[in-house]
Amino acid sequence: MHSMTLPAPEVDRPGLPPAADPHERDGRRPSTLPARPHPTRSSQHMPADPTTLEALRRVIADQIGPRSPGAIYQSEAGGRFEVLAVVLDPESARALLKRRGAQWALIVKDVLRPASDPVAIGTAWAKGDYLVREGREARPCGACSGKGGKTVDTSSDGVTRKHWQTCGICKGTGAAR
Repeated sequence: MHSMTLPAPEVDRPGLPPAADPHERDGRRPSTLPARPHPTRSSQHMPADPTTLEALRRVIADQIGPRSPGAIYQSEAGGRFEVLAVVLDPESARALLKRRGAQWALIVKDVLRPASDPVAIGTAWAKGDYLVREGREARPCGACSGKGGKTVDTSSDGVTRKHWQTCGICKGTGAAR
């Protein structure tokens, strides 16, 4: 063992191999390779393919299941809910659920707790769910076009604020009274 105060003895060791070129430029050394292409986001939307739109409609219909306004269903988690409105407008559903990918939402009320407030949900129909009462085929409310309300934008000073305002005519159900 060598001393901690004396210099270490010279040992013949091979040098470290040269560093590999990075796959992306980080500015430390020039690269002869072009930069890796990254996807670009386009602000313009491509026209929707009718086949894709029909497939999306079917998926949404399967996720909503037999829940329509007026229906009462028992969830597999044990809750019992009355469907007040089905929101099929993606922008309104995203505002209600605060999820970027939402395509639909349900506004439901817990019938086991009479004092509960209506709440927006986006849970898909599960195998363990079942209908207690079928919904009624209702005409859409003329004031809100069946949406149950509207998204109100109160943005100011660079801060975006959006909230859901329930329709006063149909009380958020989306059905004409």
